Amino acid sequence: VATNKVVVGVSYSEPVSALERSVILTPKFASTIMSVLSQAKETVEVLFDDRNIKLSTTEHFVYGKLVEAQYVPYHIALSNSVNTIVTVQTEEFLKAIDRVMLFCPVMNNILQIQVLVGKVSISAEDLDFNFSAEEEVVCDNKEGSGAFLCNARFLYEIVQRVKSPTLEISFSDTTPTVYFNPVGVEEDYTYVLLKYIRFN
Repeated sequence: VATNKVVVGVSYSEPVSALERSVILTPKFASTIMSVLSQAKETVEVLFDDRNIKLSTTEHFVYGKLVEAQYVPYHIALSNSVNTIVTVQTEEFLKAIDRVMLFCPVMNNILQIQVLVGKVSISAEDLDFNFSAEEEVVCDNKEGSGAFLCNARFLYEIVQRVKSPTLEISFSDTTPTVYFNPVGVEEDYTYVLLKYIRFN
């Protein structure tokens, strides 16, 4: 799930009760952990309490502070009910996002994705500096149309990781989640993005 916090799942051998534990890491510390794990040759030991975490490998160890809060129960927002399904060419979609995100508002980095008949519109507008941008990519509409707002960086990072040449995007107007499913490759993984919601 792309959010401004990072959730890390850990497999435990003992104790069994630890399976119910979870931690919240800051993005910067999570990035450090990823660098350490990429160099780990064997198993990684993870120790943590309510405030601190320690990761140890045969060559490195990293200490960090945890975010003292409860993570948003995003699984509650997940739903199999969608009313808009389209497929796009991954590379074209990624390039369009890359060009438009330069024009996103500095304060919130928000993009608008609008699904129309035969095309997907990617747009951004910064009212403070009075400029905007819009790109369109061809799509194959499987069901419905609609629009949503999202964080441009999170969206870019999701699409950048997709190895499939074709990407299926599905969402509903009534739920806060957008699903990205690679098409045509053996990648059994669904990327989930939380929409940006404006409060008037």
